[in-house]
Amino acid sequence: MAEENSNILLGTGDKPTTFRWVLLAIQHVCAMFGATILVPIVVNATAGADILSIPVALVSSGIGTIIYLICTHNRSPVYLGSLFAFIAPMVAGYYSHSQGT
Repeated sequence: MAEENSNILLGTGDKPTTFRWVLLAIQHVCAMFGATILVPIVVNATAGADILSIPVALVSSGIGTIIYLICTHNRSPVYLGSLFAFIAPMVAGYYSHSQGT
C-alpha cells in the first residue's frame, strides 16, 4: 500500500484562505508573465533579429487560453503560455529562411 503524503496543504476540492489565494495568484502571474515575456527575448537574442514580439506572444497566449477555457467549459483553470521547447526550431527556421535554403 502506498503511504499518504501528510505534507499536502490543500486537496483538489479544498479552497485556500483569501490570503493564501492571493499569494498563489501572485506567484502564478509572476511565473506566467515571466515565461511569456522571456521567450521572445531569448528568441530575438539568439537569432540576432526582431522575429518575435512580446505583444504577439501575450495576445497569442491569451487567445489560446480563451479557446481552451471555452472548449473545457471552464472546468480546468489553465493558462496556455509560451514554450521554451520551440526556441531552437524557431531560430533554425529563421536562419534557414534568411539563408534562402
